[in-house]
Amino acid sequence: MTGGFKAHAIFTVSLFILSGAAHAFSLEDDAFEFNLANLQHVARAGDIGQLAVPLTAGFIAGNDDKARSRLVTSLVTTGVVTHALKNTINETRPNGGDNSFPSGHTSLAFTGAAFIQQNYGWGYGIPAYLTAAFVGWSRVQVQAHWKHDVAAGALLGIGSSYLTLVDTGNLEIQPALNLDFASLNVLYKW
Repeated sequence: MTGGFKAHAIFTVSLFILSGAAHAFSLEDDAFEFNLANLQHVARAGDIGQLAVPLTAGFIAGNDDKARSRLVTSLVTTGVVTHALKNTINETRPNGGDNSFPSGHTSLAFTGAAFIQQNYGWGYGIPAYLTAAFVGWSRVQVQAHWKHDVAAGALLGIGSSYLTLVDTGNLEIQPALNLDFASLNVLYKW
């Protein structure tokens, strides 16, 4: 896959996601005013963004098996840790729901953005991070998360992606999923 095509794919997805936010704003009396009647567009754009960023990362990885493997490992690790924290902490959401901390939408989006930046540079990473930041912002705007939930999700996603790039030698981190539990296994080979 050529660099120009990768850049086009990232910018197209980023603009698509960010355009959803435009529906939630209107210009009245020369002021940039938030239109709460269109808040569902923000929520929908954030929902799409949480999947679009990591899917775009997988798409631009193309046939690079090593990169795709790192991406999948990072996404599974992010998911396991996010849901373990959600179930352990069980913080109440601003809208009254449960399992607020950390934001899963945000952690997933930032995992994909960090992967893109790490593997393809800041030229690709900036629009991916902007889209991931929008996902986090959208979660706060629709009162699904507190700001600290989103910050923790972003740190978790970035950290997970960076961990998969580290050459650990004999140290191995493996996420494990089962119908009854999720775990993160840390193995050291002697």
